[in-house]
Parts: sequence; structure tokens; C-alpha cells
Amino acid sequence: MTSYKKLLTIPNSQLAWVLRLGLSGLQTQLQQALHSLENDPGEAVCQEILQELSILLSLPDATTSPGWQDILEPLELQPLADSLLTELSPYIGDYQFHSSHNQGLEAEIQGLLLRVPEKIAQTWLNSLPISSENLYNNLHKQIPFDTRLQAIKTATELDILTRAVSIILYFVPLDTYLHHALKSLDRFGIRPLTKDAEKYTTALIERFHRVQATIDGDAVTALRARLDLDEAIHSLVYLPVCDRYSWWGKLQQEARQTLDAAVEKARDAGNQVQIRPLWGTYADICKWSKDDLQVDGGGVPGEVTACLRVYAKINQEILPGRVLFRSL
Repeated sequence: MTSYKKLLTIPNSQLAWVLRLGLSGLQTQLQQALHSLENDPGEAVCQEILQELSILLSLPDATTSPGWQDILEPLELQPLADSLLTELSPYIGDYQFHSSHNQGLEAEIQGLLLRVPEKIAQTWLNSLPISSENLYNNLHKQIPFDTRLQAIKTATELDILTRAVSIILYFVPLDTYLHHALKSLDRFGIRPLTKDAEKYTTALIERFHRVQATIDGDAVTALRARLDLDEAIHSLVYLPVCDRYSWWGKLQQEARQTLDAAVEKARDAGNQVQIRPLWGTYADICKWSKDDLQVDGGGVPGEVTACLRVYAKINQEILPGRVLFRSL
């Protein structure tokens, strides 16, 4: 609680904004669960948690200007939020805003805009009635390397991976709308991350450590580790799946681009290596994939919405890719 209070009251901190957004979502989820689950043995403890969350969320929002309450009357952002839900529904699905005040609505709006094409997101950011920082330029810079990764800056592509994994680890406990499709945890479906957060986090960190341990060793072993980590990073999804050119999509793409260095290293060691991200019409790429999953929303019917794992051929061994694809 003490650390939460400190972060929430730090002026001009995007990390404080992320924490406030996550706590607000958690509060709403628990409130809804209390109404739907009767005689649950955890009801009393849940009520205590809700009281603590209420105290935290009542702290002054240091990321906004002192004149916020004077400038904005209650729920002035509601019409903007309603328009956003209508116009951006192909990207965000059937989302419902939970906040009852402008600060909370702005936080939710900015969180949703991380999931839509960057140009569209910037247009909506510009329409907010106060000066909002550009999340695309600032948020990823403010999240430090996660200490669980035991990583230091190397001025190599490993820094990009460390940054991506650290951001994911930061969002996992905060964003209740995240899902995962990591095959090693569940090969048959897409699960809410709230059900598998600990397992997913453990798998992600273990795969990152494997990359660290193999980076200076056998080139093929190192490439396999990179492919496994790339799969874990790209198996974190929203429903509908984020647009490839959104903030989230670009974060994952930047991580995937680091595969090129591992591929070249394996080739330089005398190996024949091919990798192929799988996009386009599902009927055209399904011969290179396995254990794919169908989704009912987002993207174009019949096309791939997310490449969870790239197709790879290392010498004579074929490693199938894996995708999410939109039903017809």
C-alpha cells in the first residue's frame, strides 16, 4: 500500500497513470464479482480489498493540472468516451467505461488508445480537452528493466527484448483485459490472463533467462531460445486482437525484429535457416502453422489476426508457426 501511494502521487508520472488505470479496472472487476458470486468464502477479504482500493483511488491525481476540477465539470468527457466506443469498436470490442469522473475516463481512454492504430490514437488524444502526453513516446521510456530479469543495458538487440518483457511484466497485474494464447499453458484456447497470470509470468521470465544463458553459445540453441521467447511475447493478446500498428502491436513487432540477428548468427555458423512471420489469408498460410486458434472478432474475416509464433526451418528440422485467425 505504501509504495502504491508513493507512485500514485508522483507528479507527471506515466507509471502513476498506468497504476491508477489498473487499480480502477481491478476495483470494477471485484465489485462485479461480489454481485454475481453469492456466499463466496472470500467475500469479507474482498470487501477489505475494495476499501483499500477506494482509499488509493481517492488520492489526488498528480498527473493532471491543478485546474482540472475548475476546467472540467463532472463527466464532461462522457460524450467523447461514447463516441470512441462507437467509432473504435472494431479495435476494442464491446468495452464499457467504468469511471464516474473525468480523470478516470481519461485514463481509460488513453489505455484503449494503446490498442488502436497509432495515427487514429493520436487524433483522439488531440481531441482530449487537456494537454495529454503522447504515450507512444513516453510510456515505454518510463518503465525500467524488471529486476526479475537480472538484466543490464548491453547496447545490443537484447536491450529491446528486455524492454519489451519488462513492459509486459508491468502490465500483467494491472490490465484485466489482457489474455494469453501461450501453447505451453493451454493449446486449446485463449484465456483471460487473470486466470494464468502467475504461470504466464513464470514462463515469460524463464524464456528470457534462457535467451540470456544461450546468447553466446551454440547459434542454433540460441535461435531456438529466441523463437520461444518471441512466442511468449506475441501470445499476450487483447480481444479483439490489437492492430499491428498500434502501440502494443509495434512493441511486439520491435521485439520480433530482433530475431534477424539470431538468424544471421546461425547462418554464419554454417546452418541453413529460414523464418517466416505468418500473415495474410489463413487458407494460404495454414500449411506452415499448427494448433491455430479461431477468433470471432477483429481483423478481416478469413485472415490472420495475430502471428503467435513464426514458422522456422533450421537445417532439416521444421518448426511450425502458430496464429490466431478470424472466422469467415
